[in-house]
Amino acid sequence: MNQFEQLSHLSDDDIQTSASDPHATTNSEQVTQPRVHKPPPIYVYGVINYCDMVKYLAENLEEEQCYCKALLNETVKINVNTFESYRKLTTRLQNDKIVHHTNQIREERAYRMVLRNLHHSIPPNEIQAEFESLGHKVRNVLNIRHRVTKEPLPLYFVDSEPQDNNKNIYDLQLLCNMEIVVEALRKKNHIVQCTRCQSYGL
Repeated sequence: MNQFEQLSHLSDDDIQTSASDPHATTNSEQVTQPRVHKPPPIYVYGVINYCDMVKYLAENLEEEQCYCKALLNETVKINVNTFESYRKLTTRLQNDKIVHHTNQIREERAYRMVLRNLHHSIPPNEIQAEFESLGHKVRNVLNIRHRVTKEPLPLYFVDSEPQDNNKNIYDLQLLCNMEIVVEALRKKNHIVQCTRCQSYGL
């Protein structure tokens, strides 16, 4: 049996390429490209005259093209192409006090975690200063209260700026001279229901 029989379907060019570059990839091997995230959509409420809104967008976005979609209750969904236009438009909407809603840019979202076993009487600014002394930049520190009694608990939400060393926070065992545990925020897998009126989604 010919030991090179399995290569009989290859051309001379294919054999020469394989021999010169053993790490060459075939057509079946696709190189994964990094995913490019687009700016989040902007929802504008109370749009009675769509033509007036188009003029408003043209004045603020100049030549850039945006895409709109009409939703229920006089709501219009706006998609822009660049983050520069997204920031410019959201800032203008806020300054003009136009009711709107949007999400944070993915790369700018805070890195949220839960801090356990830290006494509730410690001021949030002291906790923030402790984190910053360890090389972590913190946006916000919030003490968690009991859902029913509203009593302060030895739990804190910590929102950190997105940095390369964010995951190192989970290695912390001491903070403000107290033994602590840092955990990732747990996502709820069930639908939120009000305990009073039994309505969902509140």
